[in-house]
Amino acid sequence: MKNQGSDAAFLTAVDRSFLTEDEKTEMRRAAGRGVDQQLWNRFNDLLIASIVRTQGEQREYVQTLDSEIDRYTVEYEREKTVLDQRFRDELTRTADGPVKKRKWGDYERRIRELQARFVKKVRDTSTSVLHDVILSTVAIDEG
Repeated sequence: MKNQGSDAAFLTAVDRSFLTEDEKTEMRRAAGRGVDQQLWNRFNDLLIASIVRTQGEQREYVQTLDSEIDRYTVEYEREKTVLDQRFRDELTRTADGPVKKRKWGDYERRIRELQARFVKKVRDTSTSVLHDVILSTVAIDEG
């Protein structure tokens, strides 16, 4: 038995839903033949399938993003560690004063260059929004 206003309520629910346009068209077409409990059940099934599909896509996205972050972080940290060790060795052999100050400046420049190189690498090779995140959070001294 059909409820009064059921067709309008169903179409409103379909229009406001997050279903694809093809699925919405399918639901509207079916509603033209009449809205019953079976059609509401079909609509609910499509909503659940859409949620499951979206969650799967989100899991894949997170895994891709995590693996990219891990890859770039390991590579960056490996190179930075080499710079840090060289710098510490140089500092221990250097007396205080202008030479030490110059070495600090050299170290800071090398770190900026390393960061710039990795930002470029992310920009050129990233397959996700990782590069957008990096580019918006890492300040690069262009001057």
